[in-house]
Amino acid sequence: MVLPAPAPHDEAHPAASRWLHELKLSLRLSKGAILLLVDRAQPEQLGELVRALMEVDPKVVVSADVRDMAAVPEGSLLVLLPKLGDAEWLNLQRPLIAQRSLKVVLFCDNETTVELSERAPDFFDWISQHQEAPPGLPMHAVLGLRAAFEAEEPIVWLGSSRERLMDVVSAAFSGVEVRWIRPTRPYSEVIQEIRFATKKKAWVGCCPQTVSHLRRFRWAVAEAGRSSGVIVMTDSLACPGYWPVHDRLMPLDEAYRALRGAGAARPGFLASITGLEPEAVEITQELLRRGQQEEHLIDLLRTAADPGAALAEEMHRTGNISASAMLDIAMRRAAPPLLRAGARDPDGMRLRSEHLALIERRLAKKEPVENGDLAAFAATRRAPPSVRCAPCEDVEAQIFLVEALLRRKAHLEKVSRPMALISLGAMLTGLAILFGGSNMGLPSSWNAIIPIIGIVIAVLGPIFTAGIKGRVDSNANNIIKKSSNELVNQRRRLIHAYEQGAYADAKNGIEALLDIARCHLDTDDGFYQSTLAFYANVLVDLGDDSKGLQTLDELIGKHAVLQPIVPILIPSMATILMRTGLPIEAEALLRKLLGPEASLRGNGQSPARTISIQSMSAETNEALAVFLAQPGSPELSVGGRVEALRLLAEALLLQGRHDEAEDLLERAVVLTHDLTPDSQEQWRVRLAMGRALLAQGRHRDARNVLEIASTQAKDAVGETHPDHSVILEELARIEQSPGTSTAPPG
Repeated sequence: MVLPAPAPHDEAHPAASRWLHELKLSLRLSKGAILLLVDRAQPEQLGELVRALMEVDPKVVVSADVRDMAAVPEGSLLVLLPKLGDAEWLNLQRPLIAQRSLKVVLFCDNETTVELSERAPDFFDWISQHQEAPPGLPMHAVLGLRAAFEAEEPIVWLGSSRERLMDVVSAAFSGVEVRWIRPTRPYSEVIQEIRFATKKKAWVGCCPQTVSHLRRFRWAVAEAGRSSGVIVMTDSLACPGYWPVHDRLMPLDEAYRALRGAGAARPGFLASITGLEPEAVEITQELLRRGQQEEHLIDLLRTAADPGAALAEEMHRTGNISASAMLDIAMRRAAPPLLRAGARDPDGMRLRSEHLALIERRLAKKEPVENGDLAAFAATRRAPPSVRCAPCEDVEAQIFLVEALLRRKAHLEKVSRPMALISLGAMLTGLAILFGGSNMGLPSSWNAIIPIIGIVIAVLGPIFTAGIKGRVDSNANNIIKKSSNELVNQRRRLIHAYEQGAYADAKNGIEALLDIARCHLDTDDGFYQSTLAFYANVLVDLGDDSKGLQTLDELIGKHAVLQPIVPILIPSMATILMRTGLPIEAEALLRKLLGPEASLRGNGQSPARTISIQSMSAETNEALAVFLAQPGSPELSVGGRVEALRLLAEALLLQGRHDEAEDLLERAVVLTHDLTPDSQEQWRVRLAMGRALLAQGRHRDARNVLEIASTQAKDAVGETHPDHSVILEELARIEQSPGTSTAPPG
C-alpha cells in the first residue's frame, strides 16, 4: 500500500521557530539580568526551547523549583517552570534576579501566567518580553508513527483522544486520511470498509471498547489483507503484535528526581533534552547507573533528531541490551524508543525476519509457539499452508491463529480463488476433527471452542454470501450444522454455570458467544435473541444496571416486532426499575405479566396503566405500551409465575405495602411445591418473605423463613452461591436488631 510521503521533519516552519529566535536575541543583547516569559507553554516544547538556548549558554539550567533562583551560579541562564502557588514567593524574592545577574526564562502555562500577573504584580512587571509558544506535539509520537509505517506494521495508539491522535498523524504525514471503522457493524461490512479504504489509499482506525471489538477488527484487517496503515486506539486493552506509540510525557519534577537519584549533576537540563518521553528518561537513568558519563549523554542528545532512539542505540552500543531484550525489540514487545532504534538497525531487522521465519516453521511442524510470538506473527504474516485449526485449550493462542489463517486466506484470494478454498478446506478439516470427526472429542474447557467456531463464522460467512457455497468442501455444511449445535450446547453450559452462581464466568462466556453470533447471525435470529435475553439476566444478577438496561433496550426497542420476547424480559426489566427508584413502573409491568393472579387483597393502590422510562428509547417505551395495552396476559410456566409474584411483592415492599406483598409471597410459596428443589425461586421467594416480615417487625418469623431459605440454597447450590451470602446477610441483620417480635406467624 502506498500512502503520502512523510511530512518534512528536519526543518521547522519559520513561524514556529520565530519565538525561539526572539528569545535568543533578547538574551544575547542583555548585558545583565533579564526576565522573559513564555506563555501557553506545553511540556512537549521544553526540549526544543532548551536546545535553542544552549546556543546562548551551553550550561543552561532547567528547574521546576523556584528556590533554585537562590542556588544556581551567579549569571546563570535559568529556564524556570513555576507552579501554581509560587507567585507570592517569587514576588518577595524578585531582587534575587538583579542581585545574582540571572537570565530567567519563565516557562508557564496560561493558568500560571494569570496567577503571576494577579498575585505577583511587582515580579510580573519586571518581565521584559512576553512570548506565546505555538501549539506543540511530542516528537516521539510523530517519530513512532513514521517508524511503524516505514516498517509496514500496524500500530496501537496508547491513548484515548482521537483529536490528539489525528494531530500527530497530520504532523507525521502529509495529507493522510484515516477512515474510522466501527467494529460493532456486521463483520462483512467491516471487511468491506477496510477494503474500500485500501482502494482510497487511506489508513484505517478503530477505537475498540471491549476485547471482542478489538478481536473482530484485527480479524477483519487480516482478512482484508492489511497490515500497514492500520491503527488501533486504546488506553486499556492489550493489543500484542501491534507497534505501540503514545504521546505521554513524564512531569519534569519526576524526571528530575529520577536522574538526580542516578547521579546526574544537571538533572533538569538532561531530562529536558530527552524530550520527557518516559521511557527515554528511564533509559537515561539506567545508563547513568551503569557508569555512562553525563557529558557524553548531553553531547549525544544535543543534536539528536530522536532522543529516545539515540539513547536506545547507546544502550545497544555499550552492550547493555541482553539477547532476550533484543528479541523483545524484534517482536515489538519493547519500549517505543527501543522499537524506533531497532527498526533502523540492520541486525534488529535481520533478527525479526529470522524469528518470524522460525515461528512459521514451528507452526508448520505443529510445534508450540508462545502467545506473544504468535500475536506478532499474526499481525503481519500469514499462517503456513500446513497449519489447520486444531483443538487447543489456550483461547488467546487460537484467536491469534485465526488471525494468521485469515491473513493467509486474503493472500490466496489475490492469487487464485480456488486456492483460497483449498486453504479454507484445510481449516475445515481441523474443525471437523474438533467437532467429533475423530475419537479426540471435544476439549475439556468450553472456552476453547469459542474462537474456533469463530473461524467458521468469520471465514465461511463472506464466502457463502459471495455465492460460491457449492464450491466449498462437501463437509462444510455438516461442520456448520455441528458448529451451530455446539453454540447451543455452550449456552446450555453457561446457563448451568449461571445457576450455580458463577455470574462473572457466565457473563464472559456469553459475551464471547454473542460476539460470534453477531458475526454470523442476523440480529433477529432466535438464538441471538434468546442469548441476549440470558445476557440481560446475568447482568441483572451482577448488578450492572446500566449495561442491563442497554441490553434490554436493544432487545425490546430494536426488535419490538418480536412481541413474544417482551414478556420474557419483564422480570429483568422490573428488577432494574426497582433498583433505579421506579417501583411503580415495575409493578405495572408485573401486574400485566401476571394478569388476574396479581389481584391484591384490601384497598391497594392501582398501578399505572402506561409507563415512560426516560433511560430507554422511544421504541422501547412504545413496545412496552403495546404490551400493557394488549388484551389478556401471556401464558407463564410455574417458575415464571413464581418469579413474577416474587418480583411484584418486592415492588410493593419498596412502596411500603407490606401486607399486600406478604399476600403475594404466600401464594408464591404454595407454587414452589411444584418446582424442583434446586430451583432458585425456592429460596428467593422465602428470602423476599423474610424481608417482608422483617419490615413489619416480625423478627422471629423472618428468622424462621430465612433459615429455611438458607438450607434450601446451601443444599441446592452450595454455601458459596451469591444468593446464600445474601440470605446470611439478612439473618445477620436480624441478629443485630434491638429486639425480636413474639407475635405468632401471620
